[in-house]
Amino acid sequence: MTIDFYITFDTEGLGDRFILVSTILNIMNKFNCDAVVHFIEDSLIITSNEVGLGLPTNIDNVEHVSDVHPHKDNWYHKFFKKLKGIFLMAGIDGFTFRKISKKKLYEDFYEIVDFFHFKRPKNKITTNILKNKIFTQGTYQGPGFLLGSWMKSSVRKNVFLQAYRKVWKEGLYWPIDFSPKEKEKNVCYMLYRSGEQQSEYKNISEQENLKIKTLMKTFPEITFFSLEHNNYSKNVEILSKSHFIFATEGMWTHLSRAMNINTVAYSKDPVTSQEINDQGHYSSLSFDEYLKKIKSLLMGI
Repeated sequence: MTIDFYITFDTEGLGDRFILVSTILNIMNKFNCDAVVHFIEDSLIITSNEVGLGLPTNIDNVEHVSDVHPHKDNWYHKFFKKLKGIFLMAGIDGFTFRKISKKKLYEDFYEIVDFFHFKRPKNKITTNILKNKIFTQGTYQGPGFLLGSWMKSSVRKNVFLQAYRKVWKEGLYWPIDFSPKEKEKNVCYMLYRSGEQQSEYKNISEQENLKIKTLMKTFPEITFFSLEHNNYSKNVEILSKSHFIFATEGMWTHLSRAMNINTVAYSKDPVTSQEINDQGHYSSLSFDEYLKKIKSLLMGI
């Protein structure tokens, strides 16, 4: 059996992509099957505005993918207008027309697996590039992905959603390929400052940042490593030799949990905070409580 996955590149969050790739690898392992991963570029996706299980669903009664042969740069706009008019004349409303124009970052899905330092699966992955297509399938759409024909039944769709949510809620990430290092007296951190993240709830204020810096200065015997925004491989190495990480919730608290590194997170989102706590790590909605937890762990090193 082979499972098809359709990936778009219009999701900005690195953490979202980390979760998605982990889910795909978990499903391949669960069913002991190969996968074809389709990269979608310069295409249209027509979706209904109906919301199901927290994510929008695609049109249910159309199951085909059409080729598009654009002759002018504004063909998308003309197509939107014409097709929407046809739908309205037929009494069909509530659809979203979305252009996928973001360029693919990789030519092969294995490159993404390696980028995240995931262990390579035992089953085979084939990559297929899809360009200039119109997707009107009865498939399921989520952040950065569409599900292929294998997922058309509700049972199989639920299998994917369960696997997807197990990563989010239970921290069942696909294993990271790394060698644990000698910890010594190392601690790492990643703190998003105000304005660095689009989701403001992931940022800390200047005053909060000053409190963290003051606390760090009271432990001169400990080496503090700051994770880097754009050097994933180096961050894996830093985490591998750290006693724990303290960070504002984001990509790096996903990676640390996947590596089973003790994680102390500050999050203003109660759902995410509870998920981290349920996974055996620590998260607080209160910055002062978060600071106390960091201090207690530093005193124990």
